[in-house]
Order: sequence, then C-alpha cells, then structure tokens
Amino acid sequence: MAVGSGSGDLQINLTNYDMLIERWCSANSLLLNMEKSQILNFALNGRQEQSANFLGLQLDNRMSWLPHIEALTAKLTSCTFMIRRLSAVVSRDVLLTIYHACFASRMSYCLALWGNSCHSVEVFKLQKRVIRILAGLRWGASCRGSFVRLNVLTLPSAYV
Repeated sequence: MAVGSGSGDLQINLTNYDMLIERWCSANSLLLNMEKSQILNFALNGRQEQSANFLGLQLDNRMSWLPHIEALTAKLTSCTFMIRRLSAVVSRDVLLTIYHACFASRMSYCLALWGNSCHSVEVFKLQKRVIRILAGLRWGASCRGSFVRLNVLTLPSAYV
C-alpha cells in the first residue's frame, strides 16, 4: 500500500512500487500488463468518486459498495424478468433451479464483503420479488413463509 502526505509524495511512492512489482515479475518469469492494472485512491472524505473492477467486484474509494450493488441489481433485475417470463411455461422446480443458477449465485458472490453495506437492502428487495414469483404470491404479499417452504436463505441469513 502506498501512502503519501500529498499527491506528489503519493505519486513518487506509487512509481517506486510499480518498479518493484515489475522487477519481481520479471525475476519470476511473469509479465505484468500495466494497461489492465488499475489504481484506486482510498479516501475517507467523499470528494472524488472512483471505482475499479476486481474479479467482478466493483470497489470504490470510500468502500461504500454502492457501485457494486448498482451493477449487481442491474444483473439481478434481468434475472427477475427472466424468471417472471418463464413462470408461465415451466414448473416451480425448474424455476427454483433457474433461481439458484442465475439469481442466487450472483447474489452470493463475495457476499461476505458487501453484505453488511447499507445498500444491500436493494438486493434483498429484489430477492423478495423473485421469491413472490416462485411462490405464486401477489405483489404486496408477505414472503417470509415462502423462504422456508422453498428452502431458500434470505440475503441477511446468507450473509451471517
């Protein structure tokens, strides 16, 4: 981790770390692609918004997880649409399999990192929407019992 009191000191430290990493890679017969490397400046104040993609996880400089959850909800919304459309033509067992393959797998990816975020409520709302579709419930009905009947963990339960 590079630390500096100002942007000039930080830039010098980053350049030194870049050279060390490049030397280590060449000594171990590895090639570092600097075009694919990303620098993320972490900050406690919210002056600049930066984010970087790391193995499918959107990291932001304030560790708020908002960019990751926004990207995740977009993917989960398309899964929800697919499950809703398929609910008219396939059985509940098939829908449950699709739920686990498409929705739950994406929802649980790196959940231990972002599950405690205040923004994770949006993902939980989408999960409840999908469970209502799977259970055949109307829009505003409680789906608490449906999680148990379908043997599906809620987002907060999966995080714990």
